[in-house]
Parts: sequence; structure tokens; C-alpha cells
Amino acid sequence: MIKPAVGLAVCYLTLLAAPPASRFSKYRAVESYEITPGILLTPVYAKNGEPCEISIEKRHRSGVTVEATPMIAKEQILSLFDELVPQGERGNGSPGLPSGAEMTEVDGPVRTTQILYENVTLTMYGTKESQNYAVAIITWNKRTCAAK
Repeated sequence: MIKPAVGLAVCYLTLLAAPPASRFSKYRAVESYEITPGILLTPVYAKNGEPCEISIEKRHRSGVTVEATPMIAKEQILSLFDELVPQGERGNGSPGLPSGAEMTEVDGPVRTTQILYENVTLTMYGTKESQNYAVAIITWNKRTCAAK
């Protein structure tokens, strides 16, 4: 027979160990991974569970350091792209373009660089003053995202 005090203690500990009713449950949860220190990868999935889009961005806050405009070097983005979507999965270059060809467009203060392949597109967004980028997005061209 369990003594009442022990039973109450077990119930109390169970309540403490259980995650609290989420005060954020009205918001959509987002899945993110720290792919390298300070760099976050956030996937969005198609209905079949395959990724349809991945965003790559630098954390604004890491430890006690805060960066108001965190930027990632193009070389680091390309290295992460190679890791996440190896050459064999990308397919050939976009029709009419050689494989790996880049297109850059500047509109006001924003610079957008795209690398188009048959199966995926890498789009990098930055400012025209910097050679680094604020965010990169890998999009699978033949997959529709279930929710964004």
C-alpha cells in the first residue's frame, strides 16, 4: 500500500516533469537545426515528407553576442549547399544555362543571386554593398510545400 504522502509526491513530481501546457500552442512550431555553429537550417516539407525548401541563415544571437545584420559568406553557403544537396541530386543546369551558372539581380538595396539546376534552385539574398548574404534558400523545383 502506498502512503498518501508518497502518492502526492509522485503526482507532484510528475506534474513538474511534464512539459507545461504550451503558452505558444497558438503559433505554428518551426523545426530548425544548427548545421554549423551559429548557422541555422530550417526545412519546410512537402506532403510526402520530403523537403521542398530549406532556409539557411545566421543566428542573430549566440551566447552573449548579438548581430543586428548577420551575414554568411558565399563560400560557406556553397559548401553547405554541397553538403545538403550533392551534385548528383541537383540534376543538370537549367535549360539554356550551363550547370552551376549564376544569375544576379540588384533591385534597390537588395542583391539576389540564383543558381538554377533541373531539380533545385539556390537563391541567396543580400545587400548590394556586401559580397555576403543574409539568407539562402534551397528550393526543390518539382515539389510543392504543404505549408509555409
